[in-house]
Amino acid sequence: MPHRDAHRLQRARELRTDLTATEQLLWSRLRRRQVAGCKFRRQQVLGPYIVDFACLEEKLVIELDAVLQVIADELGRPPPGLRPTSPTRRT
Repeated sequence: MPHRDAHRLQRARELRTDLTATEQLLWSRLRRRQVAGCKFRRQQVLGPYIVDFACLEEKLVIELDAVLQVIADELGRPPPGLRPTSPTRRT
């Protein structure tokens, strides 16, 4: 289990440096407690998942590409326009 946790943490770090344009735009609005004073984290590990954005205080998760990730899982490959991600990046 510790190996999987280390892998998820490393993958989350990688995803933080490779945000999509949509994720970048939303992050610019969520960071620095700009929304209702809530502190958001990006590419946060929560159990077996890596979620796009999370406010731990409010128990709120924002996942932008969840539908596309489900489609990718069904196709066995990313649909056009979706960057490849780890299978753990779903809610």
